[in-house]
Amino acid sequence: MLEALEDAGADMMSDCRKGECGLCEVRVLGLEGRLDHRDVFYSDRQQHASEKMCCCVSRAITSRESVTAGSCPAVVTIEVS
Repeated sequence: MLEALEDAGADMMSDCRKGECGLCEVRVLGLEGRLDHRDVFYSDRQQHASEKMCCCVSRAITSRESVTAGSCPAVVTIEVS
């Protein structure tokens, strides 16, 4: 997601690109599906809240229930600070 935002012209802060520093943090405004946090920056409680994500390594994924119901792919709406 970080590379796509940069390619689209967003001025993103980043450093490690491994989910360790938190500089690429974005605020989650809306979510259809769930977040797959692959960072080590957020605590379990913060990851469970799904309010922010490290866009260098984390992503939105379709929940298992949605796949069986034949619903659309996961969609995340973010705010870039």
